[in-house]
Amino acid sequence: MCTVAYIPGKTGSILASLRDENPARAVALAPAIYRNNEHSYVMCQDPAGGGTWAGFNDSGSAIALLNGAFDAHKSTPPYRMSRGRIVRSLLESTMPVVEWMLMDMDDIEPYTLIVFTERQLFRLTWDGMQKHRTVLDGRTSHIFSSATLYDARAAQVRRDHFDNWMVMDPPVNRLSLMGFFKSLKDRQNGFIIDRSEQMKTLSMSYMELSADNYCYYYYDLQQYQLHTCSLQTDGMNHLQNTEYNEQ
Repeated sequence: MCTVAYIPGKTGSILASLRDENPARAVALAPAIYRNNEHSYVMCQDPAGGGTWAGFNDSGSAIALLNGAFDAHKSTPPYRMSRGRIVRSLLESTMPVVEWMLMDMDDIEPYTLIVFTERQLFRLTWDGMQKHRTVLDGRTSHIFSSATLYDARAAQVRRDHFDNWMVMDPPVNRLSLMGFFKSLKDRQNGFIIDRSEQMKTLSMSYMELSADNYCYYYYDLQQYQLHTCSLQTDGMNHLQNTEYNEQ
Protein backbone atom coordinates (compact mmCIF):
# COMPACT_ATOMS: atom_id res chain seq x y z
CA MET A 1 0.00 0.00 0.00
CA CYS A 2 3.05 2.23 -0.05
CA THR A 3 4.62 1.48 -3.45
CA VAL A 4 2.64 0.53 -6.54
CA ALA A 5 4.09 -0.29 -9.97
CA TYR A 6 2.18 -0.73 -13.22
CA ILE A 7 3.92 -2.32 -16.21
CA PRO A 8 2.16 -3.09 -19.51
CA GLY A 9 3.21 -6.05 -21.63
CA LYS A 10 2.45 -7.73 -24.93
CA THR A 11 0.24 -10.43 -23.41
CA GLY A 12 -1.06 -8.57 -20.38
CA SER A 13 -0.25 -6.07 -17.67
CA ILE A 14 1.35 -6.22 -14.24
CA LEU A 15 0.18 -4.41 -11.14
CA ALA A 16 2.45 -4.82 -8.13
CA SER A 17 2.28 -3.48 -4.59
CA LEU A 18 4.77 -3.33 -1.74
CA ARG A 19 3.13 -3.16 1.68
CA ASP A 20 4.94 -1.05 4.28
CA GLU A 21 3.46 -1.52 7.73
CA ASN A 22 4.29 -1.72 11.42
CA PRO A 23 5.45 -5.34 11.88
CA ALA A 24 3.48 -5.51 15.14
CA ARG A 25 0.23 -5.26 13.16
CA ALA A 26 -1.81 -8.45 12.82
CA VAL A 27 -0.42 -10.73 10.10
CA ALA A 28 -2.31 -10.45 6.83
CA LEU A 29 -4.20 -13.45 5.49
CA ALA A 30 -2.81 -15.06 2.32
CA PRO A 31 -4.65 -14.35 -0.95
CA ALA A 32 -7.90 -16.20 -1.30
CA ILE A 33 -10.96 -16.22 -3.53
CA TYR A 34 -13.99 -14.39 -2.16
CA ARG A 35 -17.46 -14.16 -3.67
CA ASN A 36 -20.50 -11.93 -3.49
CA ASN A 37 -23.70 -12.06 -5.51
CA GLU A 38 -22.03 -10.68 -8.65
CA HIS A 39 -18.32 -11.41 -8.62
CA SER A 40 -15.49 -13.61 -7.53
CA TYR A 41 -12.43 -11.66 -6.47
CA VAL A 42 -8.97 -12.33 -5.08
CA MET A 43 -7.33 -10.37 -2.28
CA CYS A 44 -5.17 -10.59 0.82
CA GLN A 45 -7.22 -9.68 3.87
CA ASP A 46 -6.05 -7.33 6.60
CA PRO A 47 -7.50 -8.78 9.83
CA ALA A 48 -7.35 -5.39 11.55
CA GLY A 49 -9.77 -3.68 9.17
CA GLY A 50 -11.29 -6.49 7.12
CA GLY A 51 -10.19 -4.86 3.89
CA THR A 52 -7.24 -5.17 1.53
CA TRP A 53 -4.57 -3.16 -0.26
CA ALA A 54 -4.52 -5.05 -3.59
CA GLY A 55 -6.75 -7.42 -5.52
CA PHE A 56 -8.63 -8.19 -8.73
CA ASN A 57 -11.99 -9.60 -9.77
CA ASP A 58 -13.39 -11.82 -12.51
CA SER A 59 -14.48 -8.85 -14.63
CA GLY A 60 -10.84 -7.91 -15.18
CA SER A 61 -10.58 -5.02 -12.74
CA ALA A 62 -7.47 -4.76 -10.54
CA ILE A 63 -6.93 -2.26 -7.72
CA ALA A 64 -3.98 -1.25 -5.56
CA LEU A 65 -4.09 1.15 -2.61
CA LEU A 66 -1.66 3.90 -1.60
CA ASN A 67 -2.01 5.62 1.76
CA GLY A 68 -2.34 9.39 1.45
CA ALA A 69 -3.23 11.73 -1.39
CA PHE A 70 -0.78 14.23 -2.89
CA ASP A 71 1.00 15.38 0.25
CA ALA A 72 1.57 14.04 3.75
CA HIS A 73 -1.38 14.65 6.07
CA LYS A 74 -1.96 14.47 9.79
CA SER A 75 -3.91 11.37 10.71
CA THR A 76 -6.84 12.10 13.04
CA PRO A 77 -8.58 8.82 13.90
CA PRO A 78 -11.06 7.40 14.43
CA TYR A 79 -12.35 7.30 10.86
CA ARG A 80 -15.69 5.98 9.68
CA MET A 81 -14.21 3.18 7.58
CA SER A 82 -10.78 1.79 6.77
CA ARG A 83 -9.41 2.55 3.32
CA GLY A 84 -8.93 -1.15 2.73
CA ARG A 85 -12.69 -1.68 3.06
CA ILE A 86 -13.20 0.71 0.17
CA VAL A 87 -10.90 -1.40 -2.01
CA ARG A 88 -12.83 -4.52 -1.08
CA SER A 89 -16.14 -2.86 -1.89
CA LEU A 90 -14.87 -1.81 -5.31
CA LEU A 91 -13.63 -5.34 -6.05
CA GLU A 92 -17.24 -6.42 -5.65
CA SER A 93 -18.33 -3.97 -8.36
CA THR A 94 -18.55 -4.38 -12.13
CA MET A 95 -17.68 -0.70 -12.69
CA PRO A 96 -15.31 0.28 -9.88
CA VAL A 97 -14.51 3.78 -11.17
CA VAL A 98 -18.19 4.70 -11.48
CA GLU A 99 -18.88 3.12 -8.10
CA TRP A 100 -16.06 5.14 -6.54
CA MET A 101 -17.39 8.40 -7.97
CA LEU A 102 -20.73 7.70 -6.29
CA MET A 103 -19.36 6.67 -2.89
CA ASP A 104 -19.54 8.90 0.17
CA MET A 105 -15.99 9.68 1.35
CA ASP A 106 -16.83 11.86 4.34
CA ASP A 107 -14.72 10.95 7.39
CA ILE A 108 -12.38 8.69 5.39
CA GLU A 109 -8.61 9.16 5.67
CA PRO A 110 -6.92 10.40 2.44
CA TYR A 111 -5.78 7.72 0.01
CA THR A 112 -5.05 6.96 -3.63
CA LEU A 113 -6.17 4.03 -5.76
CA ILE A 114 -4.51 2.77 -8.93
CA VAL A 115 -7.24 1.03 -10.90
CA PHE A 116 -6.88 -1.06 -14.05
CA THR A 117 -10.30 -1.73 -15.56
CA GLU A 118 -11.69 -2.20 -19.07
CA ARG A 119 -8.08 -1.97 -20.33
CA GLN A 120 -7.76 1.55 -18.95
CA LEU A 121 -5.63 2.86 -16.09
CA PHE A 122 -6.93 5.34 -13.53
CA ARG A 123 -5.61 7.18 -10.52
CA LEU A 124 -8.41 7.88 -8.03
CA THR A 125 -7.52 10.15 -5.12
CA TRP A 126 -9.43 11.30 -2.07
CA ASP A 127 -7.59 14.20 -0.41
CA GLY A 128 -9.93 14.50 2.56
CA MET A 129 -11.98 17.25 0.94
CA GLN A 130 -12.65 16.19 -2.64
CA LYS A 131 -12.15 13.42 -5.17
CA HIS A 132 -9.71 13.53 -8.08
CA ARG A 133 -10.09 11.18 -11.06
CA THR A 134 -7.18 10.99 -13.52
CA VAL A 135 -6.89 8.81 -16.61
CA LEU A 136 -3.31 7.56 -16.99
CA ASP A 137 -1.52 6.26 -20.07
CA GLY A 138 -1.86 2.49 -19.79
CA ARG A 139 0.68 1.96 -22.59
CA THR A 140 3.57 3.13 -20.42
CA SER A 141 4.97 2.05 -17.07
CA HIS A 142 4.31 3.95 -13.86
CA ILE A 143 5.48 3.81 -10.26
CA PHE A 144 3.78 5.52 -7.33
CA SER A 145 4.89 6.17 -3.74
CA SER A 146 2.73 6.79 -0.70
CA ALA A 147 2.74 10.48 0.27
CA THR A 148 2.56 9.53 3.94
CA LEU A 149 5.92 7.72 3.97
CA TYR A 150 7.93 9.25 1.12
CA ASP A 151 8.45 12.97 0.61
CA ALA A 152 8.73 14.53 -2.86
CA ARG A 153 12.49 14.07 -3.04
CA ALA A 154 12.37 10.40 -2.07
CA ALA A 155 9.50 9.76 -4.47
CA GLN A 156 11.51 11.32 -7.31
CA VAL A 157 14.58 9.19 -6.55
CA ARG A 158 12.36 6.11 -6.68
CA ARG A 159 10.79 7.19 -9.99
CA ASP A 160 14.20 7.86 -11.51
CA HIS A 161 15.47 4.46 -10.40
CA PHE A 162 12.41 2.77 -11.90
CA ASP A 163 12.54 4.75 -15.15
CA ASN A 164 16.23 3.93 -15.60
CA TRP A 165 15.44 0.24 -15.14
CA MET A 166 12.58 0.32 -17.62
CA VAL A 167 14.72 2.10 -20.25
CA MET A 168 16.94 -1.00 -20.31
CA ASP A 169 13.88 -2.99 -21.46
CA PRO A 170 14.36 -5.78 -18.90
CA PRO A 171 12.41 -9.05 -19.06
CA VAL A 172 9.79 -8.25 -16.43
CA ASN A 173 8.48 -11.03 -14.24
CA ARG A 174 7.90 -11.50 -10.53
CA LEU A 175 11.51 -12.50 -9.89
CA SER A 176 13.10 -9.68 -11.88
CA LEU A 177 10.78 -7.12 -10.28
CA MET A 178 11.64 -8.37 -6.80
CA GLY A 179 15.31 -8.11 -7.75
CA PHE A 180 14.78 -4.56 -8.92
CA PHE A 181 13.06 -3.58 -5.69
CA LYS A 182 15.99 -4.96 -3.70
CA SER A 183 18.56 -3.13 -5.84
CA LEU A 184 17.97 0.27 -4.23
CA LYS A 185 19.94 -0.10 -0.99
CA ASP A 186 18.29 2.48 1.24
CA ARG A 187 16.59 1.20 4.40
CA GLN A 188 14.76 4.51 4.91
CA ASN A 189 13.53 5.41 1.43
CA GLY A 190 14.34 2.46 -0.82
CA PHE A 191 11.69 0.04 -2.00
CA ILE A 192 12.35 -2.57 0.70
CA ILE A 193 12.53 -0.51 3.88
CA ASP A 194 13.23 -1.20 7.54
CA ARG A 195 12.78 1.86 9.74
CA SER A 196 13.91 0.59 13.15
CA GLU A 197 11.09 -1.94 13.48
CA GLN A 198 8.49 0.84 13.36
CA MET A 199 7.85 0.48 9.64
CA LYS A 200 8.96 -2.34 7.35
CA THR A 201 8.16 -3.70 3.93
CA LEU A 202 6.22 -6.83 4.85
CA SER A 203 5.18 -8.19 1.48
CA MET A 204 5.00 -7.87 -2.28
CA SER A 205 1.74 -8.47 -4.12
CA TYR A 206 2.36 -9.19 -7.80
CA MET A 207 -0.70 -9.42 -10.05
CA GLU A 208 -0.53 -10.69 -13.63
CA LEU A 209 -3.51 -9.56 -15.71
CA SER A 210 -4.04 -11.24 -19.07
CA ALA A 211 -7.08 -11.63 -21.30
CA ASP A 212 -8.67 -14.54 -19.47
CA ASN A 213 -6.44 -15.35 -16.50
CA TYR A 214 -5.50 -13.31 -13.46
CA CYS A 215 -2.82 -14.56 -11.09
CA TYR A 216 -1.86 -13.19 -7.69
CA TYR A 217 1.63 -13.93 -6.35
CA TYR A 218 2.04 -12.95 -2.71
CA TYR A 219 5.52 -12.82 -1.21
CA ASP A 220 5.46 -12.79 2.59
CA LEU A 221 8.86 -11.21 3.29
CA GLN A 222 8.68 -12.03 7.00
CA GLN A 223 7.90 -15.74 6.72
CA TYR A 224 9.70 -16.25 3.38
CA GLN A 225 6.61 -17.79 1.84
CA LEU A 226 5.05 -17.49 -1.59
CA HIS A 227 1.30 -17.87 -2.01
CA THR A 228 -0.42 -17.92 -5.37
CA CYS A 229 -4.05 -17.63 -6.31
CA SER A 230 -5.51 -17.45 -9.81
CA LEU A 231 -8.89 -16.52 -11.17
CA GLN A 232 -10.20 -17.32 -14.64
CA THR A 233 -13.30 -16.18 -16.45
CA ASP A 234 -14.30 -19.80 -17.11
CA GLY A 235 -14.70 -20.34 -13.37
CA MET A 236 -11.63 -22.56 -12.88
CA ASN A 237 -9.72 -21.32 -9.83
CA HIS A 238 -6.53 -22.51 -8.22
CA LEU A 239 -4.79 -21.97 -4.89
CA GLN A 240 -1.22 -22.93 -4.01
CA ASN A 241 1.08 -22.21 -1.07
CA THR A 242 4.84 -22.70 -1.30
CA GLU A 243 7.95 -21.56 0.48
CA TYR A 244 10.79 -19.73 -1.20
CA ASN A 245 14.36 -18.98 -0.26
CA GLU A 246 15.48 -15.36 -0.20
CA GLN A 247 18.46 -14.74 -2.46
